Order: sequence, then structure tokens, then C-alpha cells
Amino acid sequence: RTLRLYVVSKVADRPGAVYVAPRTLSTQHPNRLRKVASAPSGLTDGVFLDRHRFVLRGYRTAWLYRSIGGRPRQFSLPSSGESVTSAWRRRHVFIGSEGRYSDIWRVRLP
Repeated sequence: RTLRLYVVSKVADRPGAVYVAPRTLSTQHPNRLRKVASAPSGLTDGVFLDRHRFVLRGYRTAWLYRSIGGRPRQFSLPSSGESVTSAWRRRHVFIGSEGRYSDIWRVRLP
């Protein structure tokens, strides 16, 4: 909705962070990001589902957020892996494991 750029940091053994870029990005100078929220440690991927909700994924756990900086709902995943994307109607997400010919799972959101 806002077309703002958000970046989530991935830190192996400590919590990460969510950063927001300036409203207007510069092509001439570095853009200074501002921390707007904390994020779980060990993240592997993330996806916006709609205007407000997004999922951050770890190897065996994911977190559903209803807003940036909001309290997430944690849910378990049926397989370890590193990918997540939204499914049709955004009631589910698809997750992938690692490696060639790996399985893809459809997971219902909490």
C-alpha cells in the first residue's frame, strides 16, 4: 500500500531487525535505513501476504505478523528449509525444503 522498501536482517545467533528505507530512494547517494522493529533470529525468508500481513520464516518455525512491529503468531512447519511464498487467497503459504527435487508443502496460516 505504501510502496515502501523494507529489509529484514538475518543474524544466525541473535535477533534480527526490520528496517525501512526512505520514502523516496536516492539513485545518487546511499539510502539510510531506519530500524522499525525486531525480528526473530535464524530467518531464511519472508513474504508479504497483503497490505498488512507478512510471514517471516526460519528453518522449522514461521511467524505471521499483522503489522510491522506487531506481536507475531508463531507456527511450526512440517519440513525444514529456506523458502516461503504466499498461496492463492493468502490463507496458506507454500514452503520449500532444500535441494534438487525437494518437496513443496502447503501450510495453513494460523
